[in-house]
Amino acid sequence: MRITEVPYGTTTTSLIDSIVAANEKGKIKIAKVEDNTADQVDILVHLPSGADAEQTMNALFVFSDCEVSISPNSCVIDGNKPRFLDVNDLLKYSADYTRYLLKRELEIQLEELENKWHFSSLEKIFIEHRIYRRIEEETTWEGVLRAIDTGLDPFKHLLRREVVADDLVRLTEIKIKRISKYDAIRADEYIRSLEDEIAEVHKNLGQLTRYAIRYYENLRKKIWPGSRTQNEFPMLVSIALWRQK
Repeated sequence: MRITEVPYGTTTTSLIDSIVAANEKGKIKIAKVEDNTADQVDILVHLPSGADAEQTMNALFVFSDCEVSISPNSCVIDGNKPRFLDVNDLLKYSADYTRYLLKRELEIQLEELENKWHFSSLEKIFIEHRIYRRIEEETTWEGVLRAIDTGLDPFKHLLRREVVADDLVRLTEIKIKRISKYDAIRADEYIRSLEDEIAEVHKNLGQLTRYAIRYYENLRKKIWPGSRTQNEFPMLVSIALWRQK
């Protein structure tokens, strides 16, 4: 019988000692215990002739440190009042708050992408349709902004939100050098890339629970690469998240 993992807070030495102690007390029957642990846990439990492997395994969980119970007594402040929570409650609260933070992060990302798409599209219209030429004969600041706004009118239906005063001011700040070297093909590619990113963020917002689960799974891979013991963590988080649906 091979043991490849030890419970949290347990070492291979203490685990082997508990198995030997259980054998000496007659709780289990083993021939010997062999510790081959190196980078990974590898403990061999040799059974005597005729021993039932399944019964021995069950006995190991009951009478040795192959399984240990952890009973945290966590007191948190909830609604300005102390409250004692068990592991399931703590996990649910943590998963719920992480889900909320991920949602806010996606919403902020979406807003930034939408703003980039909006101004990139405005800039494309402003340059390709030579709206900047409308301001050459204007003598007042108000006249400049009005000329740009009027020039944009035929194209405003192509935009995703209203053109505001700040947009008009920002268009006046585009330098002549940028206008002269404007690459329409590259601009179209950039706008399409923004659209792809926006679509991906919308998808993640629409499947927020799945997105949060992937976040935990990626986090586990970064913190515990190649670890089997910690694989249960994203599974528990997944359960907590799915219960919220």
